[in-house]
Amino acid sequence: MKKFAMIVSILLVAVLSVAMVGCSSYGSVKKAFEDAGYKQSETLEGFAKDLTSAAEKDDIAATVHGMVKGVKLVLIVEFKATDDMKEYYENSNTLQGIFKDLSESEDAKSFYESLEKTGCVKGNCLVVPVTASISDVQEIMKNA
Repeated sequence: MKKFAMIVSILLVAVLSVAMVGCSSYGSVKKAFEDAGYKQSETLEGFAKDLTSAAEKDDIAATVHGMVKGVKLVLIVEFKATDDMKEYYENSNTLQGIFKDLSESEDAKSFYESLEKTGCVKGNCLVVPVTASISDVQEIMKNA
């Protein structure tokens, strides 16, 4: 019985570890951009931290990462939940200008599905093209 309990415990820990690692899509999105020649910018890290702090003030759990390739700049906003992504969008006139014609649904799932059609979202990550074109971002996101 003691061995059975130990085996179950080990399996439970393994399953939870895999589940926790699989929660964020940031790794695959970052890798797709790195494969396309983008690099995480240390210069933008201060700006990204300011955006993260601003989101936290609005009780939105998000982390912002900046990546550059020459003069092309994208921000990858990593959210803890789809509801946070929806709230962030609703509070940002800039995002509303970039991603027009999204569903006006109250439901976070419907909102996510309409945002997904833009090609700039994967899992819990939203990629905001700052100086890169949306078509460039969409092409890179196909590989994420």
